[in-house]
Amino acid sequence: MELPAGVTTRPLRPDDARAVFDLMVDSQTLDAGDPSVDLEDVVGDWQRPSFDLATHAVGVKDEGRLVGYAHVANGRYADAVVASTHRGRGIGTWLAGWTQAEDCAGPAVFLAGVAVLERARRRGIAAAMSAWLLEQAFAAGARLAHLHPDTDAAGRVYSRLGFTPAGALDIYVDV
Repeated sequence: MELPAGVTTRPLRPDDARAVFDLMVDSQTLDAGDPSVDLEDVVGDWQRPSFDLATHAVGVKDEGRLVGYAHVANGRYADAVVASTHRGRGIGTWLAGWTQAEDCAGPAVFLAGVAVLERARRRGIAAAMSAWLLEQAFAAGARLAHLHPDTDAAGRVYSRLGFTPAGALDIYVDV
């Protein structure tokens, strides 16, 4: 998949932290209604000894503005966000491909933030997207899926796919 004409990519730099944070807030506000990220979260993640911003992250720019980004961590986790103004243009698909090329599927996949426009809900779209994303992750080598439903409705989607809630605590350790 190629990016739209005029859209460019480059490794992220420390001075991109505010723009990445703004993208995350935009995405979380649209998808979940309430952002749950702090600028310090972004900066802290980037300062971990095992994380190399120049090789583990990429930004997508349009007319000089950051409109998407992705990062991979320890070959086990990937995150990608596209600005609400630029969704549906293939940028997210390109970022997903970039994370796969960085060998990020690893043994586990994290699925969250699947969103469907309100006017298109209750047609099975979220379930179909979730199933496809999980299928791609498992085909790329994932053996475990961590699903994070932000709402009760998202939890019902995951339940229809055969998942059940499991009490768990995520612990991330740099070694």
